[in-house]
Amino acid sequence: MPNAYNCEQKVNKGHICENNIIARLNLNGVYTFVSSMSESIIGFTPKEMIGKSCFEFIIDPDRIDIREKFTQLKHDIDTVKYRMMHKDGHLIWLETTLSIVRDRNHQPVEILSISKDITSEKKMLDYIEHTEKLSLTGELVAGIAHEIKNSLTSVKGFLQLMKAGIIHNNHYFNVIKNEINRIEIISKELMLLGKPMKRKYQLHHLHELINSSIILLEPETNRNKIEIHTFYPKKPIQISCNEAKIKQLFINIIKNAIESMKNGGKLIVRIEERKIQYVTISISDEGCGISKEMLHKIGTPFFTTKKSGNGLGLMICKNIIEEHNGSLTVESVLNKGTTFIIRLPIG
Repeated sequence: MPNAYNCEQKVNKGHICENNIIARLNLNGVYTFVSSMSESIIGFTPKEMIGKSCFEFIIDPDRIDIREKFTQLKHDIDTVKYRMMHKDGHLIWLETTLSIVRDRNHQPVEILSISKDITSEKKMLDYIEHTEKLSLTGELVAGIAHEIKNSLTSVKGFLQLMKAGIIHNNHYFNVIKNEINRIEIISKELMLLGKPMKRKYQLHHLHELINSSIILLEPETNRNKIEIHTFYPKKPIQISCNEAKIKQLFINIIKNAIESMKNGGKLIVRIEERKIQYVTISISDEGCGISKEMLHKIGTPFFTTKKSGNGLGLMICKNIIEEHNGSLTVESVLNKGTTFIIRLPIG
């Protein structure tokens, strides 16, 4: 096994560590070697890190997520993003690639890590995500305001008829109650979408997250003569997620599907539980579709098939899915339709 000096010399020759921290850790996460770039990036010298657990330098709640990722490193290589406290007290974002080192008998003996500072990239991405969220909220408000106005008109009309003694029927009380409940639900969902997003993950029922996203898009589906059909398992499925971000994900993708169907059509949302602890959500439209040549560009900044789009919405969707340790694939046939397939861990 190479010693620490030879390891750093070899890495330097390959120009891998010009802006990266190279480290070796035992299977418990304790540093056995750290390259000299650590002092430039996180303020700690290799001497201050060697012999200590990597988890001491990672802040909560990221520490819990990374510890789980570390102990469940099933593949020989994986990439994680997390926050670390710089020695002078400010937070920095790191992206680390973890690779299992095996002996001749194919048994794991240590872990090699390569970390880079992505703080500037993360700040820019957060800014774009916030801007895109505000834009999305603004687009939804006009249609929702019309829906709320219609509900209030109905409530006001029934109350006036009751006051005049024209109608006396408990059925109308139920109608009024339902309309008020609907306004309350729409208002709560809109407020949630507009709130600043915190890195807080909790268990949520997946079908409820999708249904509440569909509610906010009802004005658009009604206006564009689009039918939404949902197919859910009988047993509710829970996922650990940031509620607001996952709703933004579903709203973005469903909204894109709606906008691709200029002449109306059907939109199918299907949830399927898989045996290996993940769930698949497929969202299929009957829209204009995307050519095979352009399919690989989906989610790339500034690539869009819409006249007034910028491609940032789907880029944000991909980022949200990655943050939740999921994956996204897209299937499409030109002039036939598109299916977005989202895979997320269960529980």
